[in-house]
Amino acid sequence: MRRRTLIQKNFDKLNKLLGNGRRQFNRNKCKVLPRGSRRQKTVTQWNSENTKDEYEGLRIISFMFNMEEKLLNLEGRLHISIVMAFFSSLTPVFIAIICVLIGALLKKINGEKEKSETESKPLSRPWVDEDLKDGNDHHLEEEERYSEAEMIKRSQMLYELLNKRRSVRFLSDEPVPREVIDNVIRTAGTSPSGAHTEPWTFVVVQDPCLKHKIREIVEEEEEINYKKRMGDRWVNDLKRFRTNWIKEYLDTAPYLILIFKQIYGKLPNGKKKTHYYNEISVSIACGILLAALQNVGLYTVTSTPLNCGPQLRVLLQRPANEKLLLLLPVGYPKKDATVPALTRKPLEDIMVLMVWFALWVRCCMNSGASDDNLQRK
Repeated sequence: MRRRTLIQKNFDKLNKLLGNGRRQFNRNKCKVLPRGSRRQKTVTQWNSENTKDEYEGLRIISFMFNMEEKLLNLEGRLHISIVMAFFSSLTPVFIAIICVLIGALLKKINGEKEKSETESKPLSRPWVDEDLKDGNDHHLEEEERYSEAEMIKRSQMLYELLNKRRSVRFLSDEPVPREVIDNVIRTAGTSPSGAHTEPWTFVVVQDPCLKHKIREIVEEEEEINYKKRMGDRWVNDLKRFRTNWIKEYLDTAPYLILIFKQIYGKLPNGKKKTHYYNEISVSIACGILLAALQNVGLYTVTSTPLNCGPQLRVLLQRPANEKLLLLLPVGYPKKDATVPALTRKPLEDIMVLMVWFALWVRCCMNSGASDDNLQRK
């Protein structure tokens, strides 16, 4: 009994030494239980006649098996680490080689392309007047030249006419002749544009249902603008104009003119056509349109509804290359229409006349020369 008890104690020590190893000893049945080891051992029965030396030998063998297995695992990990480190060190080299090859290939292709273009094109030279003569130009027929008195009179009349222009938010539903709208838009279409691309589209809305849908979209977004997006300072600056997100004139005005700028055009082959200075060109056309409306006695208010452009573009079925720039309700003012009491800046605040610039430069140069002469003396 003592020997069996001693063996069981030694088994407990061995289990503590081996921990979660691949072999565990059952002290009740005194068995060695192999657990998935590559070296499958025959189950050995132990009894009270086993000697201490045999037990010590078994413990040494088990320890050697565990150490051998750990060494094998460590060796495998070292091999994998060495291989990974080798490929990691070569990765930048491979990338550099690929970049060099791609650069050389592109340089060769560009060189051949430039060489072919140089051979096919004649030698270029700076533009002169002869280069602009291609036989397609028209001779400018100058209109009747006005006398100085007539020029002053006409310029004064136009100023007085446009000085009466006001932004009116109270428009009546009195009908306006369609031909008048056609003519004022033709006038706006005479505006200059970058490379004569004419990047504008004037959408005229007369249908009451469509006008009401436009009003719903604008008022929904404008309410968010006034309450969240614009900020307190912007809203306070608009108080004297008595404006808010309610846009009744979008329903009552007989016409709504929506001006879209074309970001790019389309060629017959489907490719994009560049529209140079498209926003500036369309803005100039809008200014001419305002002057044309004032000339025929119609009123409007320049409306730039924030965040409404995409929805209005979809509603009006405009292509993706067009973006809303301005919305103009056009019509006659109501009988009880009012406008804010505003004044415009005087001429001296908006114009700088450089008549005396050359004389001023000459005086500065003369004074500088005089100072040099005095220093020499």
